[in-house]
Amino acid sequence: AEVGLIEATGPTGGEMCRVGTAAVDYSTGLACAAGIAFALLGRHKTGRGQRLDLSLFDVGVHLMSHWITNHGLTGEDPVRMGTGNSILFPLRVFETRTKPIYIAGTNDPFWKILCKALGCEEWLADPRFATNEGRVTHRAILKPMMEQHFAEHTCEALLEVLLPAGMPCSAVQKVSDLMDNEHAKARGSIIEYDYPGLGPIKAAANPMKLSDAPLEVRRLAPRIGEHTIDSTPADVARRPALSDDRDHAITPPQLPQPPEAAGDDGVQVLVDGIDLVLRTGVACVAPAVGETGDHVGRPSCDQGEPGIIRIAEAAPGDHHRERRLDVRHDRHDATQVGPRRPDPLDRAA
Repeated sequence: AEVGLIEATGPTGGEMCRVGTAAVDYSTGLACAAGIAFALLGRHKTGRGQRLDLSLFDVGVHLMSHWITNHGLTGEDPVRMGTGNSILFPLRVFETRTKPIYIAGTNDPFWKILCKALGCEEWLADPRFATNEGRVTHRAILKPMMEQHFAEHTCEALLEVLLPAGMPCSAVQKVSDLMDNEHAKARGSIIEYDYPGLGPIKAAANPMKLSDAPLEVRRLAPRIGEHTIDSTPADVARRPALSDDRDHAITPPQLPQPPEAAGDDGVQVLVDGIDLVLRTGVACVAPAVGETGDHVGRPSCDQGEPGIIRIAEAAPGDHHRERRLDVRHDRHDATQVGPRRPDPLDRAA
């Protein structure tokens, strides 16, 4: 709503509508994945980490990019036009004898392909429709002509001539149609896996397909309390195994053995291969990775909760945002928390 997407969406002259999926949320997740990859690549080259600042608002603004450019040029706000577009034509859904078809005539070359594939040379010869600007200006004349033509044919027959010609178009599908779509099957776009207590679950696959990293489901969506246990490792060793209401045991992970003491007044903690000598009785919070490149991984300490050591982004490669070590009872209670995950860039080096 805040970036103008809802206000720009809806039927011609009708009520504004929410987009039919969580477009901003999903796009933010994809942008986050790309940002992490860029940061890892930068760290591999420079040895410095960096903070990724990503917001739903910024991603939403990015999704409105062509409307922002159009407003900067014309001062005009988007006009709600249903499946159509106020600055491009034909870019809309047309009804056919069977099911609707979406035509993406986003430029003049596509317009020529469309007219020739449909056998409508008279549209191509009309100077009023020769350019996108002309087609937008004379939309009221051209639109009924196209609607009549499409209504006389089936969607399937239209696709048979348009797709081989290179025209961007598609039948308008329902989700139930998508589940049996041959292209989706060939691409592995929909996956199925077993989830404890629910059985077979279908979901959208990761759209990023890497040649050396075949798609696989390594971890299911967390059950209640699953990650709570993982995120408090200092207490996990003292907890019994828990069970949820589906009778699937949740077993606390095993912690590494305590490290050697680092003298009478400190505790040695190994984090990502870096020895950190921390004093008991203070709270130590390491700088974020890359925050100050000359002491990445070295904690800066100030007075805090007695006996609690917090390690936040202590070294490149950490996979816990914050780690909490309890050394109130005995310095040997402080252990390495969460080993570093293997970094494929390390192998490449």
